[in-house]
Amino acid sequence: MSSFFHTSINALQSLGDFIFSSESHKTYSFIGLFIILSIPVFLIIWAIFIMLGIRGNKKNGEFLLFLIWIIGVGFVVTSGVHVVSEFNHKSSSQKTYSTVPNTQKDFIIITENTAPNKLCATNIDEITTIKDWALLDCRKEMVIATISDIQVGHANQDSVSIEIYTVSRGKTEEDATNKALHMMFTPQITDSSIIVPQYLPITDSEVWRQQRVFITIKIPQNIQYKLIKNGIIEEIGSNK
Repeated sequence: MSSFFHTSINALQSLGDFIFSSESHKTYSFIGLFIILSIPVFLIIWAIFIMLGIRGNKKNGEFLLFLIWIIGVGFVVTSGVHVVSEFNHKSSSQKTYSTVPNTQKDFIIITENTAPNKLCATNIDEITTIKDWALLDCRKEMVIATISDIQVGHANQDSVSIEIYTVSRGKTEEDATNKALHMMFTPQITDSSIIVPQYLPITDSEVWRQQRVFITIKIPQNIQYKLIKNGIIEEIGSNK
């Protein structure tokens, strides 16, 4: 039980680091949540005591608890408004890489956990996905990552190309642009393969602001390709 409680507290702490850019607002929100959740439980226990005749029904005490509960709500709302204000602007960044593969070979696209130069590049103990994002347990440290949206297909062109498009929100246009740029990575390209990350971790210094990464890979018509995820062939595109 104590281990579960300790793990839950650490997970909430890590989640707070990725959501709140201000330490004070993170603290206020946690205090507010504690008040909001604990006071109703306390009132239920108090009501049971009253029914059992252990305590008298004191209206002043109930009013004071209600006032404290309202203060807790105020803490959460204030912190929430601060976080929402940092989603006001949206910006993006884009890069394109290309190579001319050996036309006698199949082309292979491989996804690995994370890019080598990114946080949590190795030793991922557990991965929990939530819609377009993932929680990575990296050596007992919780890391939030965006799941790469990878699209592969044939195109009428001579070389293999990979387009990386990153999107983020931020408090200002500049802040959103910097966060989008921070999600950029350099793919590992050879004449017959491309290695791209399946997850792009978000550092707590950047905080989570709906960062997304879209990867579009275009293969020449005369090349057959295989998309491999987690060691499993997920898609095969025959040469045309």
